[in-house]
Amino acid sequence: MKIQLPTGGALVAPTDPTHDPPSDCSQVFALLPLVASYLASVQGVLQVLDRTGSLVDVVGVPPFVRDLLCLILRALNCILGQLKTQVAVLTTLASQLDAARAAGNADLVRALETAQKNAEARTANAFPSIEAVQSVLDLAAPHFEIAGVGPVELPSAPVNADLNALILLSESFATSAAAMQVAVDRLGGCDA
Repeated sequence: MKIQLPTGGALVAPTDPTHDPPSDCSQVFALLPLVASYLASVQGVLQVLDRTGSLVDVVGVPPFVRDLLCLILRALNCILGQLKTQVAVLTTLASQLDAARAAGNADLVRALETAQKNAEARTANAFPSIEAVQSVLDLAAPHFEIAGVGPVELPSAPVNADLNALILLSESFATSAAAMQVAVDRLGGCDA
């Protein structure tokens, strides 16, 4: 997995050869910090070009923006997959908890409440990835502007990780991913 830079180089997702092959999501989230570093390093240059009126003459930006949007789309799909999994887990636990309460099984209720809290904690651990992706989107805004892509705002993570909040977040993420797919398709689509 890599991103072609407007300067001609490329950022490549690092892998550790001493471990099993990384998943697509692992590669996406390994590449995001490299992209953020690159974007932060070129902010000054872009500001100078903007002041001199040469910003529109920057070549190589549309392919870079397409690659960047494809990476972000993959990240959104990774997060969305995790959210959907957690929604399914929490839905099942809620149903089992209702049945245990109705049966008056206090031991099972306690065990399921613990499992529910653990699932909510696992879900909350995914929330910082939303902030990381939004940070990259914010840093990429000048590049998006050059390529004619409007600013991208992701839905914010909820304060708590309860089932209803996760359902709403999943729906919002699905909408964001669909909108991002349209933008990517306008720029030529993602490589397989």
